[in-house]
Amino acid sequence: MTVSNTLHHRVIIYHDETKDVPGRNFKGHALFFVPVTLSVKNEAPLLGACQEEYSPQEIFLGELVRCRQEFACNGKLHFSEISGQTWKKYDYAYQRAITLAVDALRSKSPQIFSRPLCFKVAAIFYPKGADWNVYGGESRKEQKLRHDETLLRILLKGACHYLYDDSNPVEVIKIVSDGDPAHRKLDEDRVVWRLTYDDLYGKSPLRDYVTLPSDVSILHLPSNHKNYQPDT
Repeated sequence: MTVSNTLHHRVIIYHDETKDVPGRNFKGHALFFVPVTLSVKNEAPLLGACQEEYSPQEIFLGELVRCRQEFACNGKLHFSEISGQTWKKYDYAYQRAITLAVDALRSKSPQIFSRPLCFKVAAIFYPKGADWNVYGGESRKEQKLRHDETLLRILLKGACHYLYDDSNPVEVIKIVSDGDPAHRKLDEDRVVWRLTYDDLYGKSPLRDYVTLPSDVSILHLPSNHKNYQPDT
């Protein structure tokens, strides 16, 4: 008996930029797709259709909280602080957090979680330096930021098209960015809403399985992680 599955992903996308890589002339953007809800629809010729819904975000955060409690770790976990030369409670917490994140990326047969969480990650690296003048703006800082926003938009569109498909449609409900990237916040019109009318610029439109609701926003969190809102 053939069973067809359709997974509808309602996701929050977490965004961060890389710092300048020492000795290398490039930077990058990274996106982390976290389903707030995952709706699974199963259809079989004899049994008909059935549907269930769960929250991978809640499941993952529950395990992460238990990890912190187990190792009495209530501070910031920053992977740049992993030296490999010590093995203390925070190192155990780092190891456990990485293991949880890897398992959350599995779309089939997770080893820790009872069901797939279907987290996804995408990154783009690009050389520093460009013809800044083509991006407009009255200052070099503005031109550079518009260049970075263009690369982020390319990554967002490409990741949604590549990581999802007709059997795995995605709805982006929010983008959360870690701090202000430069002298101003990311421009939602340039990063998000430009994608909804790319066809007017002679570019391919978003595919039918990608949805950007009208209320999608970019939430900029403070660089101080202690000031984060609890639900972020």
